[in-house]
Amino acid sequence: MKRLVWIFLAAIAIVCAADNTLRRNTRVDLAPDADADTIASDTVVATPGQITVSGYDKPLRSYGESFFVTNATRQRLSAVIFDIHYLDLQGRQLHNRRATVTADISSWDKRQTFYYHLGPKPKTRGVTPFAVRITPVAFVVRRPAEAADSIF
Repeated sequence: MKRLVWIFLAAIAIVCAADNTLRRNTRVDLAPDADADTIASDTVVATPGQITVSGYDKPLRSYGESFFVTNATRQRLSAVIFDIHYLDLQGRQLHNRRATVTADISSWDKRQTFYYHLGPKPKTRGVTPFAVRITPVAFVVRRPAEAADSIF
C-alpha cells in the first residue's frame, strides 16, 4: 500500500513539473524581459578625446575585427557608434559603414580577401592589404532610474 502511495505522489509530481515546462509563458512568476524600448538610455555625441580607438586587427581569414576602445568619460557605456572607413594603401576608399558596437563586431570582408596592412602578411596570393580609419560618432549611456522617470 505504501508503495502505491509513493508511485501516485511521484506521478503527480511529474505531471506538475511537466505542466510548467511544456507550456511556455504560463507561469505567474515570469517577468517580461526588458527590451530596448523600456531601458532608459541617452545617445551622446562623442567629442574628440572622449572615446579613442587603438590596436585594430583583422587577419585575412577572420570574420571579425578587433580593436581597443578607451572610454575617457566618467560614464559607463552601453554601446559606441563608429564611422569606419576602409582604405587601400593609396588612401582610396574600399568600404565604409556606421557600426553600433556593444561587444563584438563582425567583419565587412565576407569573402576574406583583405588583410590589415600592419597585421601578419598572409602567404595566400591575390589578397589585398588595407588601412582603416575609425571615428567615434556617439556613445550610449544608461540613465539613472530617477532621471528616467523625471521630465526635468
